[in-house]
Amino acid sequence: MKLTLADLRREADGLLDRGEPLAALRAYLSIVKRVPEDHGSRQAIGDALARGGSLDEAARVYQATAQLCIDGGHPFAACVAIFALEALERPEAKERGRALRRQLI
Repeated sequence: MKLTLADLRREADGLLDRGEPLAALRAYLSIVKRVPEDHGSRQAIGDALARGGSLDEAARVYQATAQLCIDGGHPFAACVAIFALEALERPEAKERGRALRRQLI
C-alpha cells in the first residue's frame, strides 16, 4: 500500500508528539523533498530542530519558512513562522522577526 503525503505527515507529527524529534525531522525532510512548497512541513522541521535543542538551526528554518510564505502569499503561515522564530529568544530573533513582519504590511 502506497502512503499518501497526509499519511507521512501524520506519521511525522506522531513522532514529534512522542518526543522523537530526530525521527520526526527525517520524516518531515522526506515530505519537503516531495513537496518543496509545503510550508507546514517546513515549519515542523523548525519545531523538530527546536525540540531537539538545535535552536540556531531552528531559527534559520523558521526565518526561511516565513520568507517563503511571505513570497508565496501566505501571510498567516508567515506569522506562525515569525512567532516561532521569536519564541526561541535567540539574540537576533526579535530583529529578524520585526524585519519579516514589516514585509507583511
